[in-house]
Amino acid sequence: MDELAAKQTTEALVNRGREFLQARASAAAARQFLRSQLIAPANLVAVVNHALCDQQQPQAGKLFYRSSILAPSHPAV
Repeated sequence: MDELAAKQTTEALVNRGREFLQARASAAAARQFLRSQLIAPANLVAVVNHALCDQQQPQAGKLFYRSSILAPSHPAV
């Protein structure tokens, strides 16, 4: 997959995940964000949103930690 196709695919997955989050379907949203991360592991937006899906679970802490490594100066992290 070339870089442009990967970017478009990851953006589509993140947008679909956000739709699931708004519909309060966090498990479905988490799957979309995970798929995005598998295509682009450094996708900060997907990592942060995935952590938001798992707010009440230990995995969220690991994801937020990972996002802080990806972008240490990012204000949202």
